Amino acid sequence: MEPGFAVGEELARDAVGAWHRAERDGRRLTLRILRADLAGREDARQLFLEEVRRVGGLRHPALVAVYAADARARRPWMLTDPVDGPTLEAFLAAQGPQPPAAALAFARRVCDALGLLEQRGQVHVDVRPARVLRTGGGWRLWTFREVRAADELGPRKGSRPPDAAWAPPERAAAHPAPWRAPAHLAWSVGALLGAVLGLGPPADAAGVPRPPADPGDAALAALLRALLDPDPARRPAGAAAVARRLAPGAPGSSH
Repeated sequence: MEPGFAVGEELARDAVGAWHRAERDGRRLTLRILRADLAGREDARQLFLEEVRRVGGLRHPALVAVYAADARARRPWMLTDPVDGPTLEAFLAAQGPQPPAAALAFARRVCDALGLLEQRGQVHVDVRPARVLRTGGGWRLWTFREVRAADELGPRKGSRPPDAAWAPPERAAAHPAPWRAPAHLAWSVGALLGAVLGLGPPADAAGVPRPPADPGDAALAALLRALLDPDPARRPAGAAAVARRLAPGAPGSSH
């Protein structure tokens, strides 16, 4: 490890890596590292290195950042924003719905972050309140193992989502439309916007879309219907189109 780099307790682990509390120069961070029991497994190492390649260079205030990494170490690692803060899901459960202006500002920030991924030919496959963390005074999307190449969505159609209530309907194998990144981005922004407004997930537990609940504002209702249209072909396509719908004074966004 780097000089002055302190590693603390393990926070969690997944199929290839573990997260530990960490500190450098008095700053609280998180260490993401290849699991010790997988250090001799080349397949696990390659999966971890692919994760480093996908998220290591991301720099956006609404994405969990990686500040240092060593891909050549026996156990590759990344030093990241803290990941043990409260989630947006927990915040909303405690604080309740947020005002429309705050919800729209948050949606614009998320759209901008997803737009950065779009520019890199990437997509975030699991956008939901449980995967948004409070860190550094702001909300950041969790990225580990959830940022993929945009062209991976087609082959992954039919894969089981972590939580079907937040996944776009076209992800399901039975849905006739292809699963593509531009429409997926619109659904992701709409899902989080609805959540912050206190409207709940955009689908039921089986992944069947439900009409967005009435936010009590005609413009917001129209915006949510557009972003969460069950037919992906009718949604705004991509970050620029979604940003236009979210802009102050745009049709569907009066705040």
